[in-house]
Amino acid sequence: MKKFSLIFVLLISSSSCAQKVVDNYSFFKLFVTNEKSEVMLVKWKDAWEIPGKKYKGSKTVKEFIDLMASNHGIEVDKVKLNALITFHYNNKPNPTLMQYYTAKYTSGDLQVPFGSSDIKWVSLEEAYKMIPYTEMVNIMKHIKSDETILWGAAYDVSKKSTATPRSSMLREDFYKL
Repeated sequence: MKKFSLIFVLLISSSSCAQKVVDNYSFFKLFVTNEKSEVMLVKWKDAWEIPGKKYKGSKTVKEFIDLMASNHGIEVDKVKLNALITFHYNNKPNPTLMQYYTAKYTSGDLQVPFGSSDIKWVSLEEAYKMIPYTEMVNIMKHIKSDETILWGAAYDVSKKSTATPRSSMLREDFYKL
């Protein structure tokens, strides 16, 4: 009976360990510009940024990007992967792979997506001033410096609390992939 109990406990503990989900995922950022070279920005929790969404589910990359665009009331084309950046958050055990895609606006009227408070087109220079995340601005500047390059880099990102803004430090300088 003791052997059976021991085996039972080992099986239960090993199956519960096998079911643990590792917090390691991709996050898509969509850097959309219109015919005036303006950038689409969305306001989330009082901060302006380019749209983004955690990649999950069974959609293809194209389907996911089209869904992101439609959630903002627009359609896009000329979608291109321009940066793969790892974000190493101080409060997470594994990095997040940030995928930055550029796209050109083709049609539609901007619509404020669920969870945000505003959306608008702004000049690139204005966007750089409005976005509070230095790493996002740096990534956007690298992309704009040469849109034919696929950029790689890594950031350490510290989230102190919900009341204080995050800070970031370049962990691995930008390089061409």
